[in-house]
Amino acid sequence: MYDMGIRIEMEERAENHKIQLLKFIKGEYDNIPKDIDGIIVVGDTFEEQLELLKKITPNILVIDSYYVNDHCDALLIDFERVTRQILDHFIETGHQHIGFLGGVQTFSNNAPPIQEKREIFFRRYLEYIYTQIFTVNAGYQLMKEAISKLKDKLPTAIETK
Repeated sequence: MYDMGIRIEMEERAENHKIQLLKFIKGEYDNIPKDIDGIIVVGDTFEEQLELLKKITPNILVIDSYYVNDHCDALLIDFERVTRQILDHFIETGHQHIGFLGGVQTFSNNAPPIQEKREIFFRRYLEYIYTQIFTVNAGYQLMKEAISKLKDKLPTAIETK
């Protein structure tokens, strides 16, 4: 959902600025025109994919990927800063029992899973942490688990991915 939000915002901005935006998914490299001005990759990518894309154009921007290299530009989210702002807001509005629902990032190329960046930050400060591998239903399942275990001791605010 997060990557989709980024993609939708990019599409709206491109339309507002009269920029032609072509969309492709992983594996459609042969369909990308050779005269393209640049490529924006949203979400996770790997060296092998970037190598294929560099054959099409050297102008590559990677947005919010765990993998970046010196051969492309990258736009990365400062999750620690954003998470600190969220926690500050929760505390300023009176919440003392704060929870976190997150996940473990897995990859299609069998790379080792990566702990969600905000979880690392939350583990320093919170006691109510629920995580699992990211799936569409993960948040729902984690919340059901928290309700079942904590019952009337649920946190008053919960940060989610």
